[in-house]
Amino acid sequence: MPLDQNQATNLAIKDLSSRLNVDESAVSISSTQSAEFSNACLDAAKADEMCAQMMSRGWLLKLSCQENTYEYRAA
Repeated sequence: MPLDQNQATNLAIKDLSSRLNVDESAVSISSTQSAEFSNACLDAAKADEMCAQMMSRGWLLKLSCQENTYEYRAA
């Protein structure tokens, strides 16, 4: 079952705060929008990475912390 907007946002905030070793309250949401990705890699494949070609609905999230912006994709 796909993630809803709140689930996707909460998971992204938890992940980013963990990676940056900051409290979750230090991470803010810059933008959240629904997205339709063209592949199973959510249009974020690494070089030479194979991805199943299928439409996936999900979320494109932009988070801010310590004057930097981070992009997350979730489905």
